[in-house]
Amino acid sequence: MSTPIAIAAVAALAAAAELSKRGSRSRLSATDETRIVELVRTGRVDEARELSESLGQQRLDLAGASLRRADLAGANLSEANLRGASLRRANLTGANLTGASLDRAYLIGADLTGTDLSGANLTGASLSKADLTGADLTGANLSEASLWRANLTGANLTGANLSEAILLDAIGINLGPDRMFDGIPLKYELQRSRLSGRTTLAYVASDGLAEAVAALYGED
Repeated sequence: MSTPIAIAAVAALAAAAELSKRGSRSRLSATDETRIVELVRTGRVDEARELSESLGQQRLDLAGASLRRADLAGANLSEANLRGASLRRANLTGANLTGASLDRAYLIGADLTGTDLSGANLTGASLSKADLTGADLTGANLSEASLWRANLTGANLTGANLSEAILLDAIGINLGPDRMFDGIPLKYELQRSRLSGRTTLAYVASDGLAEAVAALYGED
């Protein structure tokens, strides 16, 4: 009869073998990467996830992928790696991007209406001219992101980090004393009211910032 120790040892060996198997398949081939990106680009995100998991990837890896103008409305891209991906003018309305890595991603002109970006990393992302109406950005990291001419009407920025973010010509964002986000955007400074003692963020001289941003993000 097998002893509890022997059974535990067999289970441990089986688990180690499974981990080794997954580890050996953790690096996708160029062909598999192309297949996954194409599935996502055509809106078949669930199929892409299934394929990715069958290849030992528990997280959808789309780093650097070209998804320009892709229709991803309502897609589940939670926890996905989209670092440096191009999502220019993509339709992401109502999509789930909770906890996604979107640092340095290109989302210029993207439709992010009602999108869940809570906890997402958008460090240095390009969100110029993006529509973020009603988006959930709770706890998102938007430090150094460009939100030039972005629409943030009704967006939830509770606990979001906007340190050094570009807010030039952005609309719908509350910069008053009851603002919900953290950090000080680029070219803004705190001004304290003598009467209430509360602080408001005020824009200071741009020193050519508008021209520089327009040159970088003016093209769709």
